Amino acid sequence: MRNLLVMIWILLVFWGCHKAQFNDPVLNDISKQYPLLELNEPVLTDSLTDDIYNNIGPEAVSYYYKDTLQNGKIALMCVFKAANDSSYLHYYTQIWEKDGWNYELKIADDTLYSFRSRRNDVEFLVGEYEFRRWSGTRTHPRLSQDEQIYYDLHRDSLRKVRGNNLPPLPTPTDEERKKWEEMQAK
Repeated sequence: MRNLLVMIWILLVFWGCHKAQFNDPVLNDISKQYPLLELNEPVLTDSLTDDIYNNIGPEAVSYYYKDTLQNGKIALMCVFKAANDSSYLHYYTQIWEKDGWNYELKIADDTLYSFRSRRNDVEFLVGEYEFRRWSGTRTHPRLSQDEQIYYDLHRDSLRKVRGNNLPPLPTPTDEERKKWEEMQAK
């Protein structure tokens, strides 16, 4: 038992000594909130998609960090810092290449989407509707306005749908449209 306690203590000290410390208070905050997130050599970048997130409001400031990972993986994270100096991870994306395929994994609270692509061929593992809600490709076009309404109302279950080339979403009912409009007004 004593040997086990000594071993645990050594591991904790070793882990604590190797925990990344950053000069940036936002990155320090994120590394404490998400201890399993690999942050190797993060570099603050220009806001790559700043226009997409302008609707967040003036109380939040977005930070985009590029992180070089091993084996040719690139990571990108968007962190929001609120007026009260708290910060949270809005999303984390990893991109890499393997066996002639380009892979992309996007995570927020849960996996938003994961796919692999080669030329115009895109194969989703999960999250095709989520991807198509915000962008699209020739083979996986952006959701129509009606599909977006239906998706937004049923996002919790539809985000978890696995597969590729999923069927079109149903047309929302008048009741669903009204509920969606009320959600948008908030």
